Amino acid sequence: MWWTRRAVVLSCAAAVALSACGFQLRGAGPGGGDGLRGALVHPVNAPPALARALTLALAENGATVAATAAAADAVLTVAGVDHRRDIAALDNSGKAAAYRLWLVVTFRIEGAPPPNEKSMPQQQITVTRHLDHAGRRVLQSDNEETFTREQMILEAARRLVRRLGRAIHRSGAAR
Repeated sequence: MWWTRRAVVLSCAAAVALSACGFQLRGAGPGGGDGLRGALVHPVNAPPALARALTLALAENGATVAATAAAADAVLTVAGVDHRRDIAALDNSGKAAAYRLWLVVTFRIEGAPPPNEKSMPQQQITVTRHLDHAGRRVLQSDNEETFTREQMILEAARRLVRRLGRAIHRSGAAR
């Protein structure tokens, strides 16, 4: 039993020593750990919900939405958002019992100035969810689908911000 107390004391001492010297886990510091401090977002064909989710995801990572390209580490252009719903399963009577929800976000990341810097090719992020239909409780199923789609938009925004951070980190454009 004495060895478990010793292990706990040693791990606590190691944590205190590492935090005292400024050690942080990757992604734990300001800017998400990748140096992303600000991004200019062009939601060309994006719904307002995605624009709000991007602002929230940037704030979660210690970054902000920049007002101009000169103040941004990267420029994110959302070219389109596609929502789909496919039938995943049928019940015994032939009615839909489960759906597969799709959210596909098409975007392009461009580096901050200088403007002659080559931009990355157009990319896509796909978020899928499986949703069981509640049978006769149609309103409950509709509410659950709306909530699930909102969560999918948040997930897509977080993935976009992670991609922005990796693009900045790879290009060395972090100032």
